[in-house]
Amino acid sequence: MKLSVSLPDELVKRIDEEAERCMSSRSGLIANACREYISSQEAKRLLPKLRAAIEVAAAGKQLTAEEQAQIDAFALLSKQF
Repeated sequence: MKLSVSLPDELVKRIDEEAERCMSSRSGLIANACREYISSQEAKRLLPKLRAAIEVAAAGKQLTAEEQAQIDAFALLSKQF
């Protein structure tokens, strides 16, 4: 899908330089950056629930299905980094 965005000239210059270093296109670099940003935001939202699940497990208690799901989601998400 084509998308038009406006960026400051200096940022575009830096994007182009990094894309060249990575042997990527400008679009590819921006797409990867957006994926990484979205993944990091998802991870940040999962962290409080993950901490709670770890505390339950550390206390020797059985995890609920929801707590286990949070750990599984974080494990899947962490593979993207």
